Amino acid sequence: MKKRAIIIVLDSFGVGEAPDAAQYGDEGSNTLEGIYNNTSLNIPNMKKLGLYNIQGLNINEKEEKPIGIYGKAAEKTKGKNSPVGHWEIAGFIKDEPFKTYYEGFPEELLDEIAKRGNIKGFLCNEKGSGTDFLKKYGEQSIETGMPIIYTSADSVLQIAAHEEKTMSVKELHNLCKIARNIIDEKGYGIGTVIARPFIGDCSENFVRTYNRKDFEAEDFGKTMLDIFCENGKKVLAIGKIEDLFTGRGITRAIHTSGNADGIVITKEPVDTYVPLYVRDGQISTQYIMTTLEELGLLKMDFLGLRTLTVIQDTIDLVKENRGIDVEFDKDMADPKVYKLWQEGKSCGIFQFESQGMDRWTKYQDISKEKEIQVIMNIHIQV
Repeated sequence: MKKRAIIIVLDSFGVGEAPDAAQYGDEGSNTLEGIYNNTSLNIPNMKKLGLYNIQGLNINEKEEKPIGIYGKAAEKTKGKNSPVGHWEIAGFIKDEPFKTYYEGFPEELLDEIAKRGNIKGFLCNEKGSGTDFLKKYGEQSIETGMPIIYTSADSVLQIAAHEEKTMSVKELHNLCKIARNIIDEKGYGIGTVIARPFIGDCSENFVRTYNRKDFEAEDFGKTMLDIFCENGKKVLAIGKIEDLFTGRGITRAIHTSGNADGIVITKEPVDTYVPLYVRDGQISTQYIMTTLEELGLLKMDFLGLRTLTVIQDTIDLVKENRGIDVEFDKDMADPKVYKLWQEGKSCGIFQFESQGMDRWTKYQDISKEKEIQVIMNIHIQV
């Protein structure tokens, strides 16, 4: 039997203020109670584990015989952003907090980023909500070609740009890399630089895309992930974890495009509804998607991760056996491929295999990749 340790982090899901809450304006905060008191929260399995039994929670649904071990802890690390919290979980405590810039970033920092990034400058430079700033500055950003730069309550520098009309995703990521390098060189002490690409036609419909990328500070010491790797163990990171640890101590990373990736939502354990089997360490069911939906289950694919793994393995084998580098980050626009969608011939294409998507794409004059992404986003929301 394989021995595995699994750590799942529900980031920003607090159960009461921390001892240093006053330093960050968080006095009286309690995310769990806020959700519980303002929504129809139904999390029976976490309740069974003892979540509602945590000391200090004013929730009258205590579990008499919890099946888990529960409690709350205060960070020793100075700071409150995601990286330092994850680093502490993995064994590294940061004694000096990252700096926050609630009044905006120094002009000399912005000028240096703009100079090295070969852009005219930035808009905004304020603290607040990114979605609000898209409405306020998004159209101006498109008109001027200047990205939006802002911060939040955390030690974070965020740069937003329209990925079609201001700069490409690759250009935005490169600009954020430049910002990260300058911050580290000059000692500005900012924890995270985030690329925030968005799309849309006007302030009323600007939305952020899944092409976000985080660039974390690398000034953290050895963690248990490093130790596992040094001793030949495998470490799998799902979601943002690879970014938070700057790729260190990780043997395989799976990047998800949103919170819903990789989830099968059921009221009871999955095997209450369908039989499961294990093959090559993967838990699966032989029931097809439509049958699962008829049983009342909500199935959300993990972005064809198995297929993506096969593709990556194929790329590696081609390089190893033929000495050829296969690249997928080039312009792959092919009229013949788009014609398949226009004719409704999408059977076998991941996320487009259903009859509904087949009929829908017939009526869309698809001619570029972004139109496919928009259709996918609408389909997921519906």
